[in-house]
Amino acid sequence: MCEIKIVRKEKQHTKRWSGGTTTEIAIFPESALYEKRNFKWRISSARVEEEETNFTFLPGIWRKIMVIQGSLKLVHEGHHELELLPFEQDSFNGEWNTRSYGKVRDFNLMLSKGVYGEIEHINLCNDKIIELNPKQENYKNYTLGFYCVQGDCDFYIEEGSYSLKEGDFIIIDQISRDTDIKLINMDLSCHVIKAYIYY
Repeated sequence: MCEIKIVRKEKQHTKRWSGGTTTEIAIFPESALYEKRNFKWRISSARVEEEETNFTFLPGIWRKIMVIQGSLKLVHEGHHELELLPFEQDSFNGEWNTRSYGKVRDFNLMLSKGVYGEIEHINLCNDKIIELNPKQENYKNYTLGFYCVQGDCDFYIEEGSYSLKEGDFIIIDQISRDTDIKLINMDLSCHVIKAYIYY
């Protein structure tokens, strides 16, 4: 049986940082604190308000970032550089010296050592229903998360239904290969970011 939790937009915590604001959407375990870096994984969304910023040094953390609004150039000193448009992503080590250029809104997945994950954009503008077959890895713990970027959508998970509005996040744990998940567009335009995490 799945364990399901919805984190509403108004329950998420926003703090200022040197380049703008960041909103913590979810963290695991829930008792973990970002400042202590004692999490296994963390999902957040940031608004970059400065044209040039330096990323926080995060030893032992692997990062995945996806642009939601605007364009962002990332320069990882000694590694690679690229420019991201909406719903494009990059993956990099939090220990790298990283500088960004551009004012954007983004989505972030942070993973500690031994934890793996991916993020994926789902465009529901043209599709009314998407059936989601969970990607089951051979790991003890497996979590699916969905962040509603724009529009409204409904999830049908096994016998239950769950509605998300813009900015809401749903976490699904204890998933099996047979778990039935359907995502239905309730708006003319709907964008969702899917995160799956396993360790």
